[in-house]
Amino acid sequence: MSVYSGLAGESGPVGTAIGSAQASGREVGAVGGAHWDGGVVARLAHWAATVPDQPAVGFVADPVDGVVEQLTYAELDARARGLAQYLRSRIDRGDRVLLLFAPSPGFPVAFVGCLYAGLVPVVAPVPDGQRHRGERLRGVVDSAGAACVLTDAATLPDIRQWTVGVGAAGLRVVAVDTDVPTRGTWTVPDFQPDDPAFLQYTSGSTSQPRGVVVTHGNIAANAELCHRLTGCDRDSRFGGWLPMHHDFGLLFLLLFPLYTGARTVHMSASVFLRRPWSWLHLIDRFRLDLVPAPNFGFELCLRRVTPERAAGLDLSSWRVAVMGAEPVQPETLRGFVDRFAPQGFRAGTLSAGYGLAESTLMVTCEVGAVEPVVGRFDAAALERGDLVPVPGSPTTLATPSGALEGATGPVRELVRCGLVEESDADTRIVDPADGGELPDGRVGELWLRGPSVAAGYWGDPEGTERVFGGLTAAGEGGFLRTGDLAVRFEGGLYFVGRIKEMMIIHGRNLYPQDVEYEARLAEEALRGLVGAAFSVPVPEERVVLVHEVRPGDAAGRMPEVAAAVRRRVAEEFGVALAGLLLVRPGAVRRTTSGKVRRGWAREAFLRGELRPLFSEVSAEARAVVGAAAGELAAAAMPGGAR
Repeated sequence: MSVYSGLAGESGPVGTAIGSAQASGREVGAVGGAHWDGGVVARLAHWAATVPDQPAVGFVADPVDGVVEQLTYAELDARARGLAQYLRSRIDRGDRVLLLFAPSPGFPVAFVGCLYAGLVPVVAPVPDGQRHRGERLRGVVDSAGAACVLTDAATLPDIRQWTVGVGAAGLRVVAVDTDVPTRGTWTVPDFQPDDPAFLQYTSGSTSQPRGVVVTHGNIAANAELCHRLTGCDRDSRFGGWLPMHHDFGLLFLLLFPLYTGARTVHMSASVFLRRPWSWLHLIDRFRLDLVPAPNFGFELCLRRVTPERAAGLDLSSWRVAVMGAEPVQPETLRGFVDRFAPQGFRAGTLSAGYGLAESTLMVTCEVGAVEPVVGRFDAAALERGDLVPVPGSPTTLATPSGALEGATGPVRELVRCGLVEESDADTRIVDPADGGELPDGRVGELWLRGPSVAAGYWGDPEGTERVFGGLTAAGEGGFLRTGDLAVRFEGGLYFVGRIKEMMIIHGRNLYPQDVEYEARLAEEALRGLVGAAFSVPVPEERVVLVHEVRPGDAAGRMPEVAAAVRRRVAEEFGVALAGLLLVRPGAVRRTTSGKVRRGWAREAFLRGELRPLFSEVSAEARAVVGAAAGELAAAAMPGGAR
């Protein structure tokens, strides 16, 4: 029986989300009209019975030569049943369970065990002692109403310390590798498409985290989409370093391969960040063919994997490199192909994609092309909301925009993120102000409707109706309003930014990632690092840029670095920065998926909380910030390093 049955009109957290979706005319949890076969839970039981000895999931602490800890499908199934039996003797079906794990084989056991028990897992990063992250995690606990916490014995002391620190000492904490039997006789219940599978908490403020209700039907639909786009099957080998507390890692590196009956190998994100070449060794050693990562992962390899480190690697098994979670940069694509072609890496392996937690994960993905499709468009037209290709410009990866002939002004390169017709969603480009549909070539908000679109936000009927209940001017309802600005061109989808982050300067639409990207090209000391561009009223809107810089590369020449950045931004966009703050690496906050937190950067700037190494802020911009910010900026003018 569906957990949602009889709840659509009730006032509980599940009922309000589903009720809002149904009232808006959206079909919740449908799997493309296909016969329901039980989804990922039934698939797992099937693989455990038919290929019990096949490796399902593995973890390796050192991808170069470390020992892999591995679970076969039979072992994963048996341990998950034991955990399910243990949990259901203590908590009720439908209860939420918080999963806090360092990378280890214990995590898939915990997640699958919750699914087997009919519980709703909530995955979050292990608290690391930072106050804002600990408080946000407490907000997730309160929002989800977690009944207990699952972790492993090695992490248990840190979790107990965190619960005491945030006033949640009464929360039950269970170590799955010591407190729970490794086998059980639990009979897995039947699931319906609309039953909640897990809550995916999206990046947000500490006080208002939002949990996306992902159903069993959503997982099945998105796994089928992944199969159709990437060609994955039982012989596929998934793997990578993406953390499980983000939907990109959870779906693509765990649930998709388990649904397909494939195998997957994980490594720690922290190991990748310390030694990026270890990721490439993982691909080579285990002959992986489906490996995802955000743009910054490829960029980090470009910056830190030397030819000596790459020598001897064989990347020829890598068939699909899905790039998502943040804008894909053409220069990163070019650089990665050029750098690792000697290791057997092919341009056609790069697959730019788009997705979001509110649509489970994948929406579109560019797979099967000889090389990524990179469009060159008139920058001035794009600022007016029109996508106008530069006459005669090719769409090949090999030709950078600076080499184009016939361009009469600045050019913006955009990477195509798949074809509309290949998505499982009803895809519309809409004027967010009035819901009117826009023609091809016009920039608008992307709206989606389909089997992968999630059920709503947990316990937030107003937010569910606002985001998942989009109504077009023609009266069609039930659309997910993504908040992303996109344009449809020649059948493909191109993305230009977020609505809430777009800067309107003198009537022109500027996108922060474009400003940040050009700033990095201006100076080697900024390459591979993170920036945050935003606008402030002075009183008209002006652009401020906060960007990380490597102090060693800019030692003694901060003014020259700043001048190069200002000059590049002025040349490319015709605007003068009202503020430029150069900060230490790591000072610009990012979400767990690597997205730049531009809203945080703007608030920190206005509150005077940033501590730059170098700062140039106009008098008009200083006037709009607090006294502390004004004093800080004044102390750093006209160019002294701090």
